[in-house]
Amino acid sequence: MMPKHRPIKLFFLPYAGGSATIYRSWRKYFSEGIEVYPLELAGRGTRFGEPFYQSITEAIDDLTKCAQLQLDGPYALFGHSMGALLAYEFACSLIEASISPPMHVFLSGRHPPHISAKQPIHLLSDHEFKAGIAAIGGTPREVLENEDLMNVFLPILRADYCITETYQRTRFNALNCGITFFFATDDPILLREDAEAWRSYTNKNFRLLEYQGGHFFLQQKAPEIAQVINEIIVIPEAPSTSRSD
Repeated sequence: MMPKHRPIKLFFLPYAGGSATIYRSWRKYFSEGIEVYPLELAGRGTRFGEPFYQSITEAIDDLTKCAQLQLDGPYALFGHSMGALLAYEFACSLIEASISPPMHVFLSGRHPPHISAKQPIHLLSDHEFKAGIAAIGGTPREVLENEDLMNVFLPILRADYCITETYQRTRFNALNCGITFFFATDDPILLREDAEAWRSYTNKNFRLLEYQGGHFFLQQKAPEIAQVINEIIVIPEAPSTSRSD
């Protein structure tokens, strides 16, 4: 009888204001050989009430402690927007801790670490900050206009934007694993050339896959994105390609 392969753990890093719950519904789209592990950040979801991070470094140190017991086999990372920055820094941190590199890193919705934020918004007034969030899209109008919800949600968002907009790159490590970047053609905060710049962050294959939609296109494209991930980490990788959707 052939030995059963160990499942591949797929860690999800949330976008600004997001919690682990946003990716739990994705489980149904993945192969049986993939175990989905959405990581929860302090200050939201099951960790609501814990103090917010003061820096990306503090967030990565915490995530490394949270995930270390699960890093006993093959794994991959997925991060959208703020989660893309966290995924890259998380991978670097694990490698520096002498943990094997991820099989693959999947990113979307954010420029690479060497490119600064175009228009920082975390210091704006609440009114201006909400307008900036609304312009990006993805947050329902009824949420933005609900004072009780925004009293909870706004501090989380502002804290997340603070650590990403004040982030300063302290290292440049090209990862020893492939990177796939999911690019939305109508993303108002990401240029295609900036998405392409992630190519220099890997010593292996780089893929840029295009999809129609805005910054939060992945909310509608979860099945397609999951299928790409299934094909890459469950089925042996094919040569680097580009695709339009």
